[in-house]
Amino acid sequence: MLSCSPDSLNPEPALNGLLGKWDATGTAVTEAWTSGEKGVYRAVVTSHAGPSPEIQELIEVKKDGDDWYFTGTVMHQNSGLPIRFKLVDCKDDRLKFENAEHDFPQNIEYFIINKNKVKARVSGSQNGEFKEFIIAYYRSKY
Repeated sequence: MLSCSPDSLNPEPALNGLLGKWDATGTAVTEAWTSGEKGVYRAVVTSHAGPSPEIQELIEVKKDGDDWYFTGTVMHQNSGLPIRFKLVDCKDDRLKFENAEHDFPQNIEYFIINKNKVKARVSGSQNGEFKEFIIAYYRSKY
């Protein structure tokens, strides 16, 4: 298993494992990951609960200088402004991004269970209380 040292974090093996479309268990939400230009990964989180699909969040993961960042733009939150989380740890089956200054969440993690299952863990402190939620994703059949 590959490991990322603080001097050379390389999330690309794990990011490549995220490529494709994922269905969130128990919801009508999908997360679709693509890669475009080298070293840039993007995801679109879409809700299919209403009469037509609605984009919930846009995600971009890319290297900026010596560091990798997860940038999320959640629709209808934070005045539509993106929030950056720095990659702080990774393995070939796990990514951990952190932004200690953000109100909630401060941590976003992805765990690649196998080629057809991924878990996302969103956690941190909110109003002095620890909170987290975990989303189980399965590779979409569509």
